[in-house]
Amino acid sequence: MDNNQLLTLLGVLIVAGGGAYGATYAARTSSKTAKETNAVTFSKNLMERLESLEEDVKGLRADLNMVSRNFSTAINFIERMVFWAKGGSKPPIPGIPESLKAHLDPSLIDRHEEQQEREGA
Repeated sequence: MDNNQLLTLLGVLIVAGGGAYGATYAARTSSKTAKETNAVTFSKNLMERLESLEEDVKGLRADLNMVSRNFSTAINFIERMVFWAKGGSKPPIPGIPESLKAHLDPSLIDRHEEQQEREGA
């Protein structure tokens, strides 16, 4: 093998080695970049889901407060009806709270209001 062939072979090996190193470095860099991009995307999605859950919890708390208020009002109304009935059912019959009317059968409300009118007359 003469010097020219040896230099050519050495040049090819250097170029091939440099290309392999460059490809490996690029792959590592793009892999790091892809991992970082995936991590950023994942954290953004996680934050969006967390914000959505916080909104859901706020809505659930508001609903729970409304149910609690309606429950307290219903219990109060039932107690007033029991005291009214124990007291000999003397007029006036306790009125149905407005907040409960949306949850009751309209025919029962009508009958109750008719009874109130009869007792008031």
